[in-house]
Amino acid sequence: MPLIKAEEACPLTEYVVRATLFEQHCLWCHYAAASAERPAGLRGVSWNPEEPGWTTPITLDGEMTVLVLWVRVEGRLVAFVEPWSRKTDLDVLEAWIKTTFPATRKVLNAENFSQIYTEVMRNGAVF
Repeated sequence: MPLIKAEEACPLTEYVVRATLFEQHCLWCHYAAASAERPAGLRGVSWNPEEPGWTTPITLDGEMTVLVLWVRVEGRLVAFVEPWSRKTDLDVLEAWIKTTFPATRKVLNAENFSQIYTEVMRNGAVF
């Protein structure tokens, strides 16, 4: 699948996951078919990075910077969002996510990624 630009990816994003880079790596280790760390018996998913990333400022009494990385999980576009600044306002972040990702089916934290896994496994891959 060809890489897409951030502006094109936002309205196509099905899931948003609030996760640090470390949490993203842990999710890849646990769920990706290519991972040797995946638990025995857990069916792995295709996990293909998209555009290398996107950083955008959100202004609220200063600046809040957010990193967004996209991955296709079984063909479904997932955005991983991580605030990268000392000043982080979660209410502003949630409002920004709702505005920026209008077609998103779910907004979750890393601990609830299993909900995406379950939906993708139940509904099948989209390619």
